[in-house]
Amino acid sequence: MQNFDKEIREDAALYLGEDSPIRNTESGEESEEPTLEIDFKEISTTISQLRSYLPMLDDRISECRELFETKDSSRKTIEQFYEYKMDILYNLAYIIHPLTIYGRQCLEKAEAVRHDFEELVGVYTTRVTASNVDVFLPLLTADMAEDIRTGRREALGAIRCKDSKKDRRPYAAGILAYYVDTAFSAEDPVLRIEWLFVHEDFRGRGVSDSLIAELVYQMHVTGIEATAVSLVVGDSWEPAIGSVFARWKFEFEPQMDPDTYIRIGDLTDLTQIGEFASHAKPLSSMSAKEAGLLQTNALIRDEYRGYIRNLTKDPDYFDMDLSCYVGKKSNPDGLMLVHRTPSGMLRVEYISLGSSSDTKVIPIMAAFVLYTAHEKRYLDSAVDFPIQMDEFGRLMEKIVPRQRGAFMVTGILTADFGSIDIDEKLVDGFTSASDEELLELTDFFQEGL
Repeated sequence: MQNFDKEIREDAALYLGEDSPIRNTESGEESEEPTLEIDFKEISTTISQLRSYLPMLDDRISECRELFETKDSSRKTIEQFYEYKMDILYNLAYIIHPLTIYGRQCLEKAEAVRHDFEELVGVYTTRVTASNVDVFLPLLTADMAEDIRTGRREALGAIRCKDSKKDRRPYAAGILAYYVDTAFSAEDPVLRIEWLFVHEDFRGRGVSDSLIAELVYQMHVTGIEATAVSLVVGDSWEPAIGSVFARWKFEFEPQMDPDTYIRIGDLTDLTQIGEFASHAKPLSSMSAKEAGLLQTNALIRDEYRGYIRNLTKDPDYFDMDLSCYVGKKSNPDGLMLVHRTPSGMLRVEYISLGSSSDTKVIPIMAAFVLYTAHEKRYLDSAVDFPIQMDEFGRLMEKIVPRQRGAFMVTGILTADFGSIDIDEKLVDGFTSASDEELLELTDFFQEGL
């Protein structure tokens, strides 16, 4: 076994040494910004290099499988070679663009490799749900862990062995949390990545790439055409994480956080806020049965199908003093449900309008939340209002001059090739083409992009 481990280390140096075109930037190393310019000569060289490693890896994986099946090898020994192979396929997928036909074909191959590993060895990538989120708690904030438990956010988790001779147990190595955003269009949903974290013991091993690859593969499977990620400018991890998404061809643009954040301690003149708030009533003013019925009826009327359907049965999830309604409790003109997260954030999670759809009730309910939170002395807490509405914005500027927001960069991954696409047959062709042919191919594609 000792000689075999030595061979593994030597092979790893050969396959993924300094000259390898495979790049992992989780340690903070930045990569180039994405671009639609395609240099087929450079790409041809890199693809040929990457492909040349695959037969050697297949041989090593075959040897590892034989040893593993005879219980003469650990998970760590075989895991690293599967890891190398998937990493090569991820690089091949995003080297041109992961949403091309060729990108999808590479991701499909990587998916097959992962399933092969999992059938033989054990979990490599898993859905993270309420049943297994505790395994990933060291990688999550308390708020994000709660969001996964409640189903507010979906997540993918990576399981890996450490680079340690003594400790070869599998651990939670990384996690990516996201949700399907239909706020702008139910017909064209967007996958929005909200959290990506890799444990420091596993950085530099392509864990983030494996999680992003899984999500991009799901785009192909489900037909979702866009994935987005927003990063707060100035956060210490923004350059490193941003570079990971950049190499997957996410294109970044600056923006302000669309939500409105108001710290309760910043409120000064409560007179006008109180006047608006007086037109709303808290859900705590009715019985638990009545409050549950009011919420259920609103969700049915709105044809809501999300995670809140299950949470209305939990008496402790929504703050009944802050959650409020306007009008008659039997048929309210508006309903606003507020959750207090483990970190103390007051988050508006649901807004429903009555049959009249009168948006004027939204500022009234927002004012009620602010006024009541101040009464309850939540002075260090902030309220997150996910409301993009001119009338609401004008009112907030008037009654709460001091608002808090964040300058962000948002990256979008989407297929924008016009009428041009690239498949494996075309890649096979240009990897054997002459320099002159590659130059002509570059000019042809650049004109079409």
